[in-house]
Order: sequence, then structure tokens, then C-alpha cells
Amino acid sequence: MRCTVLASALSVVFLSMAVAGPADASVRKSTSIPAESLDLALRTLAKDRHLQVLYRAELVQDVRTPGASGSLTSDEAFTKVLAGTGLSYKYLDAQTVTIVSRESEGALDSPRTDQSQATHDQSKEAGKQTSQDFRVAQMASGTSGPSAVADDQNSEKAAGLSEIIVTGSHIRGIDNKTNPIIVIDRDQIDRSGYSSTQDLFRSLPQNFTSGDANADGTYSGNANAARNADYGSGVNLRGLGPSSTLVLLDGHRLAPSALGSFVDVSLIPLSAIDRVEILTDGSSAIYGSDAVGGVVNIILRKDYRGADTTARFGTVTNGSRHEELLAQTLGTAWSSGNIVGTLQYQQQSALPASDRDFASELSDPNDLLPKTRSYGATLNGRQTLAGGLEFYGDALLSKRDFVQGSSSFQGSPALDVVFGTHTDGIAETVDVTPGLRYQVSERWSVELNGLYGRQRTTEVLANRILPSTPLTNESDNIRFTEKSADLVFNGRLAAMPAGDIGLAAGVSYRTEDLDVIGVQTPGDVVTTQGEHRHIAAAFGELYVPIVGRENHIPLVEALELSAAVRRDHYSDFGSTTNPRIGLHWAPWKDLSFRASYGKSFRAPNAAEEFSGSPLLQTIVSLPPILASPSGGLASTLLELGSKVLTAERARTEDFSIEYKPSGIEGFVVNVGYYDIRYTDRIITPSFNANALNEPNVYGSLVTPVPNDAAAQAIIDAAVAAGSQFNNFSGTGATGIRYLLDLRQQNASMVNQTGFDITSRYARPIASYTLIAQLNISFINKIDTQLSPGAAFVNLVNTLANPAKWRGRLDLSWASNRWSVGGALNGVGSYVNTATVGNPAVASWITVDLNATINADAYFQATGWKGVSLSLTGLNVLNRNPPFVDAASLFGANYDPSNASPLGRFVALTVKKKW
Repeated sequence: MRCTVLASALSVVFLSMAVAGPADASVRKSTSIPAESLDLALRTLAKDRHLQVLYRAELVQDVRTPGASGSLTSDEAFTKVLAGTGLSYKYLDAQTVTIVSRESEGALDSPRTDQSQATHDQSKEAGKQTSQDFRVAQMASGTSGPSAVADDQNSEKAAGLSEIIVTGSHIRGIDNKTNPIIVIDRDQIDRSGYSSTQDLFRSLPQNFTSGDANADGTYSGNANAARNADYGSGVNLRGLGPSSTLVLLDGHRLAPSALGSFVDVSLIPLSAIDRVEILTDGSSAIYGSDAVGGVVNIILRKDYRGADTTARFGTVTNGSRHEELLAQTLGTAWSSGNIVGTLQYQQQSALPASDRDFASELSDPNDLLPKTRSYGATLNGRQTLAGGLEFYGDALLSKRDFVQGSSSFQGSPALDVVFGTHTDGIAETVDVTPGLRYQVSERWSVELNGLYGRQRTTEVLANRILPSTPLTNESDNIRFTEKSADLVFNGRLAAMPAGDIGLAAGVSYRTEDLDVIGVQTPGDVVTTQGEHRHIAAAFGELYVPIVGRENHIPLVEALELSAAVRRDHYSDFGSTTNPRIGLHWAPWKDLSFRASYGKSFRAPNAAEEFSGSPLLQTIVSLPPILASPSGGLASTLLELGSKVLTAERARTEDFSIEYKPSGIEGFVVNVGYYDIRYTDRIITPSFNANALNEPNVYGSLVTPVPNDAAAQAIIDAAVAAGSQFNNFSGTGATGIRYLLDLRQQNASMVNQTGFDITSRYARPIASYTLIAQLNISFINKIDTQLSPGAAFVNLVNTLANPAKWRGRLDLSWASNRWSVGGALNGVGSYVNTATVGNPAVASWITVDLNATINADAYFQATGWKGVSLSLTGLNVLNRNPPFVDAASLFGANYDPSNASPLGRFVALTVKKKW
């Protein structure tokens, strides 16, 4: 299936819709707004009614609406949404509504029917008095074209906007419907019951928890797990690799972890997050090379006034793992700016392997999950300066201490010698992003922003032969520093009946530096290595709303086009140009189609380049565990490390259908299809016990070894070149008859296709609200050609690779006094290719539950005001991960890439809003 157009942007709450005429106020429309936060309800109402809604942030803070449903006029909808809140609404003009407290509703009184210049001036003057404190729920400048951040530079109504963040686009203030998006808002985060950012992403069906970007990845069999020295957690959309998913914070890059291979989201406090926006389409034309698989934009809480305190304690019901969390958010605003900060402390004890039956074959001591202590702080703010100039900035400072105990057999298990490692380390990140924005005219602005990011890991490994014989100590100091500057011009080329044509163009310069210092004792052997590069880029983007609300025709309710191109020059891999184009077509209001096409380029990251170091090459003698072509089992040499790499290229296509029936209030379903074709995809072939019997697939990766002398010659040559030799079989070269090359390398071709199915149903029922959300990821194939001329092998549904399907169903039933909810998580069955015969691995289904009460609804004492209590149960049925017969290879009988070892976990959370 081929799409001929691309979309790679993800919109936020600033949505550009057609200007509503005065007659629209009397038009009845189907309305379905559940009982939820008033802020979210006003945003929904503004979008549905094509109005601009202004309100002070503190007016709606912590306020919930009873909801509104039925066939309603705009006045009726506002009245129902604001019922019982102590707030009212007033029209500043025919398209602009402001929300005010009932005590002050006379101050902004501007009757809608009076459109005289005097009334207009009076309304504008009233806006001047308070505009800097207003939040804009909806900008209105066209059906779907880009809205100017300040539609009129002199309009005080828009002067107090915070920095507008548009994921997947450099054009500010647009609603780009050509983009496949998933949004996780703050309410959904709270309902999930998760306390850490990595757990939130682990529940996302589109995210594959690969062993090289997971805290328990040591036992996954992933050859790249050793890079994750600080036990961080990355995001790996569609299983394309954590290096192919770009993670942003408020639209800006972050310094990556794990030798520069992925951003460690566990260092971002979950308490600081307002929402997460996930673009599941390739975006190299917008952001550059590491956005092949998609973009994750983590957006911090903004426009917040007051204080929010959270305390939580949780524990597993079987074993010793427990956690404590304390978080504090503070925010304030003034006439020309605001600032919001969050502090979070979290401690999690280790999960020993001895606590889990499926890891009982691991020698003691071993931890499935490390002991961690985390400190995180975020700060973001803005300040309007004189003459149309605005300063804004974000900062993230985080530190995590970790301790991991592990032990393994040295050489053959038959030797009964246990080699133990105790890892004690610190992971720290500092990311600071300042920016300046200048409004050149009412239609054009220019923006300059920079980044300084540093991720540092310091770890000490104490190695010994258990129980007490000292052996060596190793310490590593790993530092990744990223610096960048971006200059972006943004504006509107022309007005069209459907909206304004938006344009953005700019240049970027970025440096990446990896420095690794290792010290080994005894002997004080010091090694210093590094990887350094710089990237210069120029980019442009165009958004054209062709048909919209004002000029729609039969079978074309809306038609929009987006296009982008970016040229990057890498100091070590040359230049590349990547385009994208996207189309959105709505033949009717209920039904719309979206299609996209683009090209991507990804240069090897620092970790992949670093893996080519001679110090990281290994050759291993395996006992007879691989199926032999002549029958029985064969002893094999295994080659690990990395070949010389080149850049990978990809072509991405996406097509989706969205159906939002007007006859079913609050219901929407989206079915999307994607097709990604790589050349020179960087992979590390998975261990396969049947590899020797599949020469058509493994091709040149399998080399017959005629005799013991030839095997010894291979070992000697590898050691002479700097490789390490691991005599895991205990017999050296004796009996070795094959060499299997599983080094990191460029695969000849990879083709992945799949479907995403998302649906949401939200409906007010009396004074309650029902919310149901479904998210299913289905990967049809990951056809991989390991070498030129070899047959394709489908890696989906195999050990340590993505399962064919993953899904999550969320249900919530809520009132203004309490809420209850639950989630059903599922991973499909697959096969264990690490064992001869490819035995099946069962599917895994878990259930989460969460209940919250607003204590001040039941207790009248002053101390209970703003207090809520939540009880959470994760995996309440205590389902163990499916059995995987791989302990002899990877140490544990489960697959960390597709299951969690945690077990049933319960937690109590107390929140206080001041």
C-alpha cells in the first residue's frame, strides 16, 4: 500500500478554526462534554464552536465542570459547562468569549448585540487590564489554517500567550490535521496510577520496551543492553529502535543517555508533566535524522498558579520492592509573564531475583530491577519584554543514584565458579533551553533559541569471585554534551477562504560530544575514548488550507496540504536532503482521511559508533546449544561487537481514517496504516538457536569451521585484533564447527508495516461521566534481509523483538466527588527463537485498578480542602510474565522486552492543592 503524501506534525491546544459569525450563536450543535476539568472542557467547547475563549488561569485551576450534552446553542453549552462553578461568560465580540467570576462579571460586560465602535473600544480596553493573565483556549483565524499567535500584534487579547508548542511543526499556532497523533493528558496520567515517566511509556502499545533501553534489559538477550550503563529507560516507537524515536521536552531536544543512544525519560519527573504528544510518523524533514520512527514531545505544566503537593507510598505484595515519592509544584504569574517549577523525590528499592520464581536459576545475588534514588527539578517561564520581544525558557535538572547487584557463572556453569558484580553509580542530566521571540509585524515573527544539555553517568563496578575473593574494580565516567542554536522565521503568506497559508523557515547548528574515561584496578589502567560531530541544517515548511468551513463543496468539507524539506550536513557522514508531504481530506463532517509520504536519514549515533571500538569486540565459545545442520547440536563461536557502520535511509508512508459519527455523541475511532522501508538499517541480529539451519536467511553471517585448528586460528586472530575471548563452553576451540556473526551491522533491507487502532468514547450520564479508551498496535511484519542476496526473515513475534499485537483498554467512571477506573493491558503470544524448535511464549494479560476520592467533598474541616486520596493496584491479578526457556543464555526465564517482572503493586497517593 502506497501513500503519495506525508504528514509529520502534531498539533496542540491552540487550534485554528473558521471565524464564527454572529448567527452561529443560535445554531444548535450536538454537544458531548463529560464531567472533567473545566480547562479541558473550555478548550473542547472553543474548538467545537469555532470561538476564541479567554480566561485567567487561576479561575479554572482545579475546577471541574458537570459537563454538557445534547443539541445545544453556544449560550446553552456555556451555561451548562459553567453550572455550579461560580463562573460566568461574556462576549468581547462576536467571536471572542471571556470567562469571569460572577462577582466581577460586570467589569467585562460587552453585549454581543452591540457592535458599535464604542463598544468595541470598551471591550478592548477591558481586555487590556487583564489580558496578560488570560489563557487562550482557542485562536480563531480560519477553518484550519495557521492562527497567528497574536492575530493582531496590537491586540491585547493575545498578548499574554505563553510559548506555543506545536509538535511536529515549526509553524506556530496551527491545527495540522495531516498528522497521526496520540495525546496523553494530565487527567489520563492521574487515572493510570503510574508514578514514573518510564512506567507511563511502558503502558503505551506503540512503545516497544527493548532490552537496550530498559532497566531490566540485562536479561533480555539484547546484545546492546550493556550500553545502558545507568539502567535508564528510553522510548522505542514501533520497535524501530530507541535511537529512531526523538524525545523532546517542550519542543526542544534533550541530551541522550546510554552512550548517546536514547533520552532517559526516567530522569523527567512525572509530576511536572502536563501532557505527552506522540507523533507516530517519520519527521526527519522537521527535526533531522533521529525522528525516523516518530516524535515524543513531553510538555511541562504551564500557566499554573498556586501549589500542589503529592506524597505516595507503594509496594509489591510479593517481595521487598517498594517506593516512596514526594513532589511539589509551585506556580505564579504576573501582568507580563509567569513561572512554574516542580521538585520531585522518588526512591525505589531493588527487586531481587530471589523474589521471583521465573528468575530462580540466577545465582545469588542478582537484582532484576536496581535500587534507585531520584531527584528531579523542572522550571519553565516566560517574560514579555518591551517592543514585541518575549523571553522564555525551560530547565531540567535531575539526578539518579543506582545500585545493581548481579552474578553469573565464569566460564562453563560446570566449573561452579560464580563471578559477581556490584554496580554503584550516578546518572545526572542538565538541560537548559532559553529562547527569544520577536514579533516583527502582525504577520511575521522571528525566534532564536539555544540548548545546553549534558548527561553524565559515573559508575563503579566491583568484580569478585564469590563469596569473597577480590578480583578487579572498574570505574567509568561517561559524559554526553549537546549544544545547539536554532533561528526560525515564522508567519503567514496570504489569507485564503479556508484560512491563512503558514510558512516557517530556519537554520540550525548542533554539536554532539561523547567522552568516556575508564579506570581498571589493580594496575590503574586508564582508557579514554570519545565520539564528536557537528550538524548544520536548513529547513522550510508550508501549510496550505485549501478548502474549509467557509468554502466547502460537496464531498469536500475540508482539504489541507502540508509540505516540508530539510537539509542536514554531518561532519562525519556528509549531507542529506529529506522531504515530506501530507494531505487531509474530509468528504463529510463525520469522516476524514489522512495520508503522508516522506524520506528519512539516520546517521549512526555516538553509542553505535563507539561500539566499533576494539575494546568492545568479543568472541565467545558456546557449548552445543544451536541446532546442527547434520543433526543434534553444534558447538559454535559467537562474534559480538560492531562492524563499520554507514547511515541508514528510510521511506515512510502513512494512511488513516477517522470516523466521528454525529449520531453517537462523544465517540471517535481512528484506524491507521503505516509502511516503512529501510536500506542499510542498523541492527544487531538476535540470537537464534536455529540459525545454522537457515543459510538462506543468515547467509554470510554463518561460516563453517572445518576443524579445531581453524577454530583456534579464528580466536587467535580476533584476540590479536583487540577482541576479548569468553570461553563460555569451557572447552575453548575444541569441537567448534561454526562461526556465527551477530555483530551490529547495516542490514541490507528492512520493511515494516502495521496498523494502529485508537478509539475514545466519553459520555455524561446524569451527574457522572463514562470514559472508555482503546489503543491497539498491530505490527504486520518486520521483514529483514540481513545481507545482500539473503532471504527475508520476519522478526515480529520472536523473542526480544516486538510482539505482533499490544493493546490497552482504559475505563473510567467519575463524578465531581470520586472516580474509579481500570485498564486491561495485553501482549500477544510469540515464539522463542533462542531455543531449538521455537517453542511458543504465551500471551500476557494484566489488569490495573485505580480509585480516587476528593476528600473535601466528604469532610468539612479546613485541613481537607483540596485533598484527594488515590488507591492504585497495578497487575492486580499478580500475573507472572510468560515462561521463556532462556535462563541458560540470558539468566532468567522471562522476556523483559515484552513483560515486566514487578508483579502486583499497590500504592496510596495523597495530593493537596493549596
